Order: sequence, then C-alpha cells, then structure tokens
Amino acid sequence: MIMAASLVLLIGLTSGTWHVFFNDMAQGVPKVNEILSNPGNPQAILTHEAESVFEDVIDLDPFDHLPLRPGSTMSRVSMNLSLELIDIRFKEPVNAMADRIREIISGQVQQMTWLSLRTPEGKIMFKYMVLKRINSLFPKATVRNIYFTFFIMQ
Repeated sequence: MIMAASLVLLIGLTSGTWHVFFNDMAQGVPKVNEILSNPGNPQAILTHEAESVFEDVIDLDPFDHLPLRPGSTMSRVSMNLSLELIDIRFKEPVNAMADRIREIISGQVQQMTWLSLRTPEGKIMFKYMVLKRINSLFPKATVRNIYFTFFIMQ
C-alpha cells in the first residue's frame, strides 16, 4: 500500500516537474522551425519575442562617456539604462519626456564622483535619486524601477 502511494506520488511529481520546466518554457521561446523557415532574419523573431515579454520596460538610448565630477581618478562613465513603468499606459508620456529624462540622468552623473559610483551602495543611491527626479516630472509616480543594463567607468 505504501509502495503504491509512493509510486503515484513519484509519477505526479515527475509529470508536474516536466510540465513546469519544459512545457511552460517552450511557450515563450521561438521554435527552431520558425527560425529556420525565415532564414533571412532570425534575429527579428528573437527581438519580437523579447519585446513582447517586457512591454512595461523602456530602454533608453546609451549614455556614452558622461563626465563625472572633477577630481576623480576616473573621469567618465558609459551606461545603458532601462526604465520599468508602473503601468504600460505610461509608456507614451515617458517617451514624450525622454529628452528631459536624459538631461536628469546626465546632470546627476555629473554630480557624482568615481568613489561614490564604484560601490553598489553608490549605484543604488544614484538610481534612487534619478528615480525620484524622473517621477517628479509627472503628476503621479510613473517609473517603478531603473535597471543598469551596462555600466563602465573610464
């Protein structure tokens, strides 16, 4: 009796694991046949899939060689940022303010030193100062989080 119950439990756990790890993952990944049937541009399929997953995230244009506050051993930073929106409906207003958002980020970087940005705590402080200033542009909070997708100091 115990052996039969153990066998049923094992089969149930195995099928559940199979479903979670293999069926659900395959739904968000482009099929190999789709890529092979469109040999001219397989990247378009992959890009389309990635865009549809994170509709509430806006990737800003790269920031290249922004100057840091003078007096640091490293004087420039290059980075890519993504903004996670509280609601997808805010995408249009945020895109309309993209130039102002870039000015805020550039201005905040120029107030930072290499010593403050080299630590995780400094990056978090920078991120929340920028987040606060960006959200002050709108009547209510619009941006939930800021992600560094690339960050290098020179």
